[in-house]
Amino acid sequence: MLMKYQQFVAPKKFQRPVAWKQKDKVKFFKSLLMNRVEGTYVLVDLREVLKKLNKFSENETTIFVKDLINQGYYYIVLDGNNRFVFLRELFGDKWVIPQGRYQYISDIDDGSIVSFKVPRGGCKFSELDVDVQNAVEQRDAVVSQYTQICLEGLSEVFENLNSGVPLNHQEHRNASNSLWADYIRELSEKNASLLSMIFKDHVSRLSGDEWIVQCIDFVRNATQIDDAEDRDCHFTANYDGKINFSAINQGSLNALYESPELVPEDKEEFNNVFEDLGQYLKRMISEKVLAEKDILRRSAVQNLYWMMHNGIEDYAQAKEAVKLHQLRYKDKTCTNADYINEKDGEEEKTFKVCCDGLGKDNIEFRYHVLSDIIARVTQ
Repeated sequence: MLMKYQQFVAPKKFQRPVAWKQKDKVKFFKSLLMNRVEGTYVLVDLREVLKKLNKFSENETTIFVKDLINQGYYYIVLDGNNRFVFLRELFGDKWVIPQGRYQYISDIDDGSIVSFKVPRGGCKFSELDVDVQNAVEQRDAVVSQYTQICLEGLSEVFENLNSGVPLNHQEHRNASNSLWADYIRELSEKNASLLSMIFKDHVSRLSGDEWIVQCIDFVRNATQIDDAEDRDCHFTANYDGKINFSAINQGSLNALYESPELVPEDKEEFNNVFEDLGQYLKRMISEKVLAEKDILRRSAVQNLYWMMHNGIEDYAQAKEAVKLHQLRYKDKTCTNADYINEKDGEEEKTFKVCCDGLGKDNIEFRYHVLSDIIARVTQ
C-alpha cells in the first residue's frame, strides 16, 4: 500500500506534528504483524485535483497544488501521517525493531500464527525472514481518497477528521486558510532554536507557535497607542498619550489570524527581533548573567521581546534590562497598587503574579514596569 503512495507530504497547515514515540511504533508494528491495524488513511490525489483545477482560471489552490507536485509529491496525507511516516521508516530500514519475541499471521485465509525472535540489539526490516517481510508488505489498508477539493475544503476536512481528538485552539488556527497561519509557521521554523530553549517540546500541540502568536499580540494589540497616527512613529513604551490595554487570550489570538496580513517590513521586523532574541539568550546563558532558568522563563523572554520592540536596541541594553527585570520579578513590594481601583474590587498583585497571567490588568502593569526598565536602561 505504501509503495503506491510513497510520494506523499503532510503540509503543516493540515497536520499535527508527528508525535509517535517508540512505544507507539512498537504497538503499531505488532498490530501490523497480526493484521489488526484499524483506521482509514485519508489522502488527496494532487494530480487528479490539478486536472480538475486546470479547467478554471488559476487560483491559490492551483498554485498550492502545482508547487507540491513540482516538489515531487503526488499525495497529501490528511489523516494517518504518523502511520505513514512509521511505515516509511520501517520499510526503509530507518527503524530498528526492538529485541523480543513476536507473532504474526502468516496466512490470512486460515489465520495461521507463527512466532519469530529478534535478537539482542534489534534488527531492521530487511533483516527479517523473507516470509515475515512478505506478510507485512501484503497487509491491506482502507484508503479514502479526495480528487476534488480546495484549500478551505482541506482545512475543513482536517478539522472534521480530528473531531474525535479535539484540536486545541492553536491547531485550529494553524489549519485556517489565513495568511497569518503561513507566516506563524514560517516564524516557528526559522526560530526553532529559540523555541527549543524555552520549551521541552515546542512542536507538541503547537505550543511554540502559540507562544509566538502571544508575543506578537502583546506588541501589536494588547498594548496599543490610542492615536492611530502616532503608532508608526512612537514606541509604545513611555508614550505620553493614551494607551489601550487588552487581554491576550484565545479570542484575541483568533482575531489576529483574521486581521489583514502584515506588510513585508513589519513581517521582517518581527522575525529579526525573534532572531536577535535567540542570540541574546544564548550569550546571556554563556556569560551566566543570571541562572539559566531565570533567563529562559517564558514570561521573562516574552517581556524582553516586547522591550526589544520598544526601545532596547542592542545586547548590552538587553542584558541590563534582564537584570532589572529579575529584580522587579523578585521584589514583593513591586505591585500594581497605583494602577488599580480597589472600589471596583480589583486585586493588588505583584509584578511576578502579573507576569504569570495575560489578563488586561496583568498586561497593564507589565507595560508600566517594562517601560520603566527601558527608560532606565536607555537614559
